[in-house]
Amino acid sequence: IDVSASMQATDLFPTRLAQAVQIAGEVLERAEGTRVGLLLFAGKGYTLAPPTEDIEDLTFLLRGVTPTIVSAQDPGSLLSAGIQDATTLLSAQDGMGARAVVLISDGEAGEPNEEIAAAVGDARAAGVSVHTVGVGTLQGGEMLLPRGTYQMGGLVLDITGAPGISRLQEPLLQRIAQEGGGEYARAEDSAALRRMYRALQPGVQ
Repeated sequence: IDVSASMQATDLFPTRLAQAVQIAGEVLERAEGTRVGLLLFAGKGYTLAPPTEDIEDLTFLLRGVTPTIVSAQDPGSLLSAGIQDATTLLSAQDGMGARAVVLISDGEAGEPNEEIAAAVGDARAAGVSVHTVGVGTLQGGEMLLPRGTYQMGGLVLDITGAPGISRLQEPLLQRIAQEGGGEYARAEDSAALRRMYRALQPGVQ
């Protein structure tokens, strides 16, 4: 799950991050009998749990994914870091059979597309497919950061001092899924999400 500053945009209610957490919960609901890990990322990855069949524990951990969970010194966002760290997490597991990453993000990336493509290529070489969920709108929204320990909070401003606008980078997320051998779904598209869930667990409707 992308937990960078842009995920605090309010173009999805109440925030993109809240929507991302909800979708991750839906993935977990359908994951009985499957090992699932939980990793957050901004400028680097933060592993909350290695792959486990204890879905109840993962659901509990997911409730703690809030805007202040990542250091204020890590504004992110590097999609390649999320993909690379998730691939490493999966590759360290024996006997998992098919392996897949579900990248939940708005696609805002502070890195060249080539670095992202290289991370996707490495995942495929390791036998890991990459699915993506786009969280946000093409019109975009302002980003309101909460106040927390060592965090000032407030609106994110652009270089002119006006409220910054973050927009869903859908083409990039679609390309990641295509090159990663996975499915792409926008957060509000229930039919596309169902297709992705079926791809993750064939035979489960």
